[in-house]
Amino acid sequence: MTLREATWWDAWRIWRWRNDPSGRAMMRNTGRVGPIEHILWFREMLSNDDRVQYVALYAGRAVGTGRLDRYYDVSPGVEIDIVIAPTSRGRGHGGRLIRELTRRAFDLPCVRYVVAVIRKDNAASICAFTSAGFQHHDEMNRFSVRYVQMRYTP
Repeated sequence: MTLREATWWDAWRIWRWRNDPSGRAMMRNTGRVGPIEHILWFREMLSNDDRVQYVALYAGRAVGTGRLDRYYDVSPGVEIDIVIAPTSRGRGHGGRLIRELTRRAFDLPCVRYVVAVIRKDNAASICAFTSAGFQHHDEMNRFSVRYVQMRYTP
C-alpha cells in the first residue's frame, strides 16, 4: 500500500466514500454530508497545517483515505481517522492503512502517541486497530453513543 496526500481532485471520491450508508453508520457523524458542506470542510482541511489527508492506493487503485489530526494536550499526539472505499472493505486494507498512517504520524515532530476514537459497536475497526498494535485506552459516551479510544505508543 502506498499513500499520497489528498488534493482537490480527491474531494468527490472522498465525499462518496464518506456518504456510503454502511460506513456512515460507524462514523461519529452518521448523517449524510451534502456536497457544499463537504467542499467547505475539504477546503479547510487542505489549508490546516495540523491535518494531513491521504489517499491509500493498493495495486495502483484508490482503496481508502486516512487523516492525521495533530492536537496538543499534556503531550503532543495525533488522531487517526480512516475510511475504506465500500468496494475495498474486507480485504485487509484498513489494517495496512492504519499501520502506514501510524508510521507517518511518528515522522512528525514531537509526536508521542497516536489515538483512534472508534464506535464501540464497530468490531471490524477495533479489530483492525488492535492488529496494528493499538491498545484499548479509554471509553467515552458522546450523544448516547459509546466510543472506545485506542492508543498506540511506541
